[in-house]
Amino acid sequence: MADQPSFLRTGRAMAVATLVSRITGFLRTLALVAALGLGTRLPDAYTAANVTPTASMNW
Repeated sequence: MADQPSFLRTGRAMAVATLVSRITGFLRTLALVAALGLGTRLPDAYTAANVTPTASMNW
């Protein structure tokens, strides 16, 4: 492994980091669904509160 070019090692590290990030993001979404539920209006309120600050910055 020491004779591999550095871009292969860094590329592999980036691929692993991206995969870990995608998995943890998915788990975060699952945790939000479990905490807020699917049958109530609470997820809509959470989404509105989460999106409003960034939506107002796009003017």
